[in-house]
Amino acid sequence: MTGIDVVGERPWGTHFCYFYETTDDLLDTLVPYFRAGLESREFCIWVIAHPLTEADATRALGHSVTSSGDIEILPAREWYLEDTTFDPERRCSGSRL
Repeated sequence: MTGIDVVGERPWGTHFCYFYETTDDLLDTLVPYFRAGLESREFCIWVIAHPLTEADATRALGHSVTSSGDIEILPAREWYLEDTTFDPERRCSGSRL
């Protein structure tokens, strides 16, 4: 289960795109999505970008969820860039380091 009612169940690894107007719209969709993943004992990575901050994401999920260690919230620059350079092989490998 994705945790997103309009999407329903999808096979693991499915990708989809979501267009939103406000930060609240984004959080209304992503919080249930990540909660569903965490309830299924998945490790989650949430790559955030402006206008969303790490504090916004943590607050929306709740401290008990984010302190579990089962989710990592990273700024997009940290996720996509290494020393200000984009390395597609690094990103496609799924490796953070």
